[in-house]
Amino acid sequence: MRHGGNLRWLNFSRELLLRGHRVYFSINRHPHDALAAQRRYLEELRQQHFLSGVLELDYSLPPTLSKLAHALVLPSLTNRCLRRHQTPVLSTIRAFIAHRYVDAILLSARPLLFTVPALSGELPVVIDWVDSFVLYNRRHLVRALTGGALRSLPAICRDLLAHSFQERYYTRQARASLAVSPVDRACIAGVSGVSDRVHALLNGTDARTAAAPPPKIANRLIFTGNMSFAPNHEAALWFIDHVLPRVLARRPDVRFVVAGRNPRPELAARASGNVEILGAVDDLGHEIARSALYVAPLISGGGFKNKVVEALSSGTYVVGTPMAVEFLPDSVKSSLLVGDEPEALAGQILRFFESPDAFAPELTRLRAMLQEDFTWARRTDQLLGILCGLRDRHPGELRAACH
Repeated sequence: MRHGGNLRWLNFSRELLLRGHRVYFSINRHPHDALAAQRRYLEELRQQHFLSGVLELDYSLPPTLSKLAHALVLPSLTNRCLRRHQTPVLSTIRAFIAHRYVDAILLSARPLLFTVPALSGELPVVIDWVDSFVLYNRRHLVRALTGGALRSLPAICRDLLAHSFQERYYTRQARASLAVSPVDRACIAGVSGVSDRVHALLNGTDARTAAAPPPKIANRLIFTGNMSFAPNHEAALWFIDHVLPRVLARRPDVRFVVAGRNPRPELAARASGNVEILGAVDDLGHEIARSALYVAPLISGGGFKNKVVEALSSGTYVVGTPMAVEFLPDSVKSSLLVGDEPEALAGQILRFFESPDAFAPELTRLRAMLQEDFTWARRTDQLLGILCGLRDRHPGELRAACH
């Protein structure tokens, strides 16, 4: 549930089940998966009413063929070469659709994108891209060029080209596509050239007012996330190396806490008297709630920053880079503390610590807005609206979703 994609799909699924729909998850088996443990976990989720059931697929390629598929950047050519391995998977999915009376597919697993052109003529297929990999690689390319990382340029350019072809081809094949932020949506729409079929569908939040919020730890900054994820790792290092020294020069009592799974050795080595690398914690929300200020120093990546919304929902104000808040509506974004360069970001942090209580009324307003507008129920209304729009263009389809 801490994985961003799982958070999105399971919450949508739960909301749809509450409205009387059935939602089945398709899981692609991998040889190295702990299948027994995975099946137990999925059964627990079914019993907790997060999903109706599971379709297990077995789509894998021999190593040599897998390397060939990786080298072929054109999706149509790749699918032609892999057709013999893809056909049994499509047969399994078609049998499941017929048996369970499935009337729409939402697909997010990129290895299974080959199913989109094969099935979109039979029933509505919607791609949930979540994040645009084209956007990610464009930003990665800029950072490599400005940082002088010339050796990484061929791999980045290859990935950028491959994902550009992928997002263009499959977005044009699907009935509709979703992205988790307006920035990702704009990128996919531009690459695909079918803007009217690409929708921004943001995540929701389980924002609740805590009965007894923990007391704040004065002068404590916190940043959270899976620290093996490159944008989080890069953000933490950039903040520690370039921003925190400027803060400590004026406020030597400030402590910066990094909480999240799998910190890389390079980040763990930054631990010091003013920097604490916690790793995985039992309750991330509690750690955020008792911090004075949440820092989102993101300098790469894209998508919806769950961490920013979780911080505001936990009653902790947010300071961050423009990239960290770009997904938010202007009514929220304009109320946060934003700095694009190390000096500017450090200045915003020092501004907060000069008078933390002055930000309390605005934080109360932001929390109320999130509890009203950023709910999974409202996001599910939007999802069903998109699906029903497909029904209007293709009468007779999606009857269950739209009644």
